[in-house]
Amino acid sequence: MRLIANRIKDDCDGKLDAIVATHRHKDHISGFATNASGTGYGDIIRKLEPDIIVQPWTEHPEAPVDANVAPSLKSFHAHQKRLKDMETFAASIYSELKSFDRIPLDLRKRLQFLCIQVQTLAWDTCCQM
Repeated sequence: MRLIANRIKDDCDGKLDAIVATHRHKDHISGFATNASGTGYGDIIRKLEPDIIVQPWTEHPEAPVDANVAPSLKSFHAHQKRLKDMETFAASIYSELKSFDRIPLDLRKRLQFLCIQVQTLAWDTCCQM
């Protein structure tokens, strides 16, 4: 590994643009190991001062060891669920409005339009994230 780290250092003239660590498997991250004396493979790479480091979500400082989703995604998933609930509710109202004869036709059409807008908003918002 030391040979590889030094070869990278030589090949990039002492400066890295980026490092990408895809996941925690030992064969993917073992080259980033550091030690107290600053001579580990990771220390050699660190001294190349990469402009960007891309790490998997498992390296998030707030992620518990047994996490199965990134901490930043918890709120995203909650938001997605709320949007899906909104969409389901709007779809059920839209479906029911067709059978409500007592509601004036113009009001039914406006309500159906609003339901379609809610469903579209929920879909568009989900797709843009």
